[in-house]
Amino acid sequence: MELFKKRKKLYGTILLIIAFVILSIIMPFLQSKLKEFDYKNEHSALLLIQAEIVSTNVKMETNFGNLLSIVTDPRDTLANKTIEYYRKSAKEQIVGRLILLFTALYDEVPSKQQLDKWNSMNFDELQKEVGSFWQYRETWNIAAKERTEILGLLIYLLYGFSLICYSVGLYWVNIGFDR
Repeated sequence: MELFKKRKKLYGTILLIIAFVILSIIMPFLQSKLKEFDYKNEHSALLLIQAEIVSTNVKMETNFGNLLSIVTDPRDTLANKTIEYYRKSAKEQIVGRLILLFTALYDEVPSKQQLDKWNSMNFDELQKEVGSFWQYRETWNIAAKERTEILGLLIYLLYGFSLICYSVGLYWVNIGFDR
């Protein structure tokens, strides 16, 4: 009977140590990861909002360039330079939008080769590239929410498990076998 009591006290001590490790080491780590995911999601959402603002600038400059090309005489050099400026600016803005989308969705800055590829594309190809990123955005948002929800659920489950370990361990060490 004495060996049984000592073994239960040993198991109780092990359970208390497990609860301590979960609460003092694992839980702060998981909570910091959850905050990191939340920060990344918020940062990515802000970048997506900035990309939408840039999109309106692209539309505005494209429309100004198209309107000027319709209204002005094709031989007017000042109008041609202005139209060229608006179209070049719209292309630069759409490359900036692609950079924002890439950074928001992949959580990294695009490489030099990627930037060179985008700068060599024409306006229509760039619009298609933006469309492909925008399709990925929908699945990214769902995946980001699922990841934070799963991590939050894991935190609650570990809290429950550590509470059970702590309670059973405390019972086995102190209360259960002193009678």
